[in-house]
Amino acid sequence: MRITQFVTTAIASAVLLCAASAQAAITTYTSQSAYLAAVGTTGVDTFDDLDVDEYAGPLDRTAGSYAYEIASGPANTTLWAPATTSATSG
Repeated sequence: MRITQFVTTAIASAVLLCAASAQAAITTYTSQSAYLAAVGTTGVDTFDDLDVDEYAGPLDRTAGSYAYEIASGPANTTLWAPATTSATSG
């Protein structure tokens, strides 16, 4: 019994010592150009082509060269477009 416990403890210790620790680096960008250079291609969907109205989902959308689909959920497929406003100066 003691030998089995010792062997189990030794194997567990060896596995833990051999396991690589996970590490993540936090990078802060101080300019938009530096961020865009690091991430490559990006896309923005402003939804400005949608009127404030009810839409039957799912909707196929694009943002730059990326295509995606939006849906509200399995119980209710209704989507509502956001209200967009534009400010004018003067």
